[in-house]
Amino acid sequence: MSLAQVECGFVALTDSALLVAALEMGFAAEEGVDLVLRREASWSSIRDKVSLGVYPMAHMLAPLPLAMSLGLGPVPAEIVAPFVLGLDGNTLTAARPLAAELRDLGAAFGDADATARALVRRARRDRLRVGVPYPHSMHRELVRLLMERGGGDADRDFDMVVAPPSLLSEVLMAGEVDMVMVGEPWGSVAVERGAAEMLLTGASIRRHTREKVLGVRRDWAEENAAILAQLMRALARAGAWAGKADSLQVLAEILCLPTYLDCPSPLIEQALRGAFVIDGHGHVGQDPCALLLDGGALCIPDSAEGLWLADRVSAPWGIAPADLRRAATTCFADTAARTALAPLGITPG
Repeated sequence: MSLAQVECGFVALTDSALLVAALEMGFAAEEGVDLVLRREASWSSIRDKVSLGVYPMAHMLAPLPLAMSLGLGPVPAEIVAPFVLGLDGNTLTAARPLAAELRDLGAAFGDADATARALVRRARRDRLRVGVPYPHSMHRELVRLLMERGGGDADRDFDMVVAPPSLLSEVLMAGEVDMVMVGEPWGSVAVERGAAEMLLTGASIRRHTREKVLGVRRDWAEENAAILAQLMRALARAGAWAGKADSLQVLAEILCLPTYLDCPSPLIEQALRGAFVIDGHGHVGQDPCALLLDGGALCIPDSAEGLWLADRVSAPWGIAPADLRRAATTCFADTAARTALAPLGITPG
């Protein structure tokens, strides 16, 4: 059988897992797709290469297709997000001196309310520097949500510093930021190197947040609807495989390869299992919902989530709510996924 070649960009993060598993476990080939993965160092590179048509799709931050479609980048491009690659998957990690201060103020792993109150009290003394991987990201929204829970204001209390995900642990270790909100495994890397302690998972701030999506050029998606459907079925099958506990060690060993994350397998497996080493003393924090790789209904875009995101980012992006809502309705439409995944018995929950 002749396979349809599809190039797809990705960033070295644990939540690239469905793309990697679709390729390495043979699901893409079985669905008739020759999937070629291209690793990029940053979300800016992903944005630019998809905008310019270097490849038609990529692993993307959930807000990125919306931002690109609205022209918030050097090259505007209409992008759709027909498939959810991962829910949650982020961690908030602080330099050890700050983590100690926050503990003294009542912060505790897994307790977002107590940690939010501690951060607000600490930020009254001086502004804190928080590293995030991209301006238009769910990471930034999670930080804003956290501070709101404690009665604070992230835009007032924090300076946001942007760096590529794999560099944020180094930026933290160099003392250029006080804490980072980043996708795994990079928070765990900072802890493993003795420079930081993990404060929270992103999921403890807001559960089931659509974090990564398959972002596809709209023109390509319309011209290649059948191929896109084949790829989405492969990704859904990869998600069903990755959702089994006995698959996680194998998945971590694949993701750790130099081609993909180039990171120790145990650090990757932590997020997959939701059991994190959170400090230099080896204490373990549990959050079974820390990262969800779903091969079922949750991989279908949710219009309510898209509208929630549109309402959240209207003020910081400086775009009218009505314009954002219109764009979100197009970006996060579920029609393609519903049609593609129906043969697998997958329907919206």
